[in-house]
Amino acid sequence: MLRILSANILMLVLILGLVPGLAQATAATEATSATATSAAAGAASTGTASDATGKKVKLQVGTKHAPPFSFQQADGSWTGISIDLWRAVANDLGLEFEIKGMELEELIDATRHREINIAVAAIGMTAERNTVIEFSYPFFGTGLAMAVKSGESGGFWEFLHRLFSRSFLRSAGILFAVVLIAGFLIWAAEHRRNPSQFGGSAADGIGSGFWWSAVTMTTVGYGDKAPVTTLGRSLALVWMFISLFALAGLTGAMASALTVTQLTPRIEGPADLSRIRVGALGGSTGAEYLSQNFILFSKYPSTKEGLAAVKSGKIDAFVNDEPVLEYGVREDGTGQLRVLPQTFDPGFYAFGFPRRSDLRRDVNTSILKIMETSTWLGILSRYVNASKQHLETPRTP
Repeated sequence: MLRILSANILMLVLILGLVPGLAQATAATEATSATATSAAAGAASTGTASDATGKKVKLQVGTKHAPPFSFQQADGSWTGISIDLWRAVANDLGLEFEIKGMELEELIDATRHREINIAVAAIGMTAERNTVIEFSYPFFGTGLAMAVKSGESGGFWEFLHRLFSRSFLRSAGILFAVVLIAGFLIWAAEHRRNPSQFGGSAADGIGSGFWWSAVTMTTVGYGDKAPVTTLGRSLALVWMFISLFALAGLTGAMASALTVTQLTPRIEGPADLSRIRVGALGGSTGAEYLSQNFILFSKYPSTKEGLAAVKSGKIDAFVNDEPVLEYGVREDGTGQLRVLPQTFDPGFYAFGFPRRSDLRRDVNTSILKIMETSTWLGILSRYVNASKQHLETPRTP
């Protein structure tokens, strides 16, 4: 009994000695956990600009060539409306970043798979894109437009252009050759038996035959020259029927150049897209619009190449966002292109984020702050006519 009592007293002493140590260890663990939680919260509030150790890391910013919103200068640096706005946001939030250039479809995929932290370019807000990425508040209102050749305006010059088109000149050339052949054949059949009308040198005789075949084809028939041999009259009879079809073809070609479409502009707006050859930027809002309206189109990797296709005649119109087309046509400077005044399918530009990005909230707040100052108007005026920008500063509900 005494032995059991002594053992219990000893155990109680040991427990009392361990309690302070256990209490200190628990407090240290709780303090470490609180510090870690605080650090994580701080990182989230600054857009994950710090790693777990609190060291700042550079955000990965993706962009694409889409002047005047994002384009590379000769020294390799990026500039433009979207880029300058992002620099102002990054400066406001104290963020460090580096910019990577890529194509539009690659840019959307990189944002979706979190290979970049933010996409900064001329990125239109669409329902389809919003299923895979998230958007900031919009900062620029836009709409689709069509770039066409400057000469696509109908009237007299358009008539001349069509009248002397390759197809018409080719038809006229073929007809001339057929008339010449008919003249040669009638000369070969008549020059010995009918020297008064088709005689003389070979050049004179063939010239007389050409004259006869031409006036016979046009049914004028001056009567100054006529075949007298059986072979000549047989050839004349065949040529009369052939010339009816030949002349009808030439008349039809000329009539097509005088149709009512010449009295009005050939391409007026989006209603004409279904009947002309169209191009668009692959993966763009323009391409999405054309697909939704079941309009066939050719894809181009850049606006510059699309406009070049319009100039070369490969396509009749290139569809893209109006400010991008206006800038591209102005930079082209050849005077061969123009942007039609009618815009359609209005939309907005915004930054793109991976879904559930911690960066989005702070960037939105900064965008609102910047757009309420003269900084935003200064950015716009460097690249576009700020008076054409009708997007009001977005407000939180």
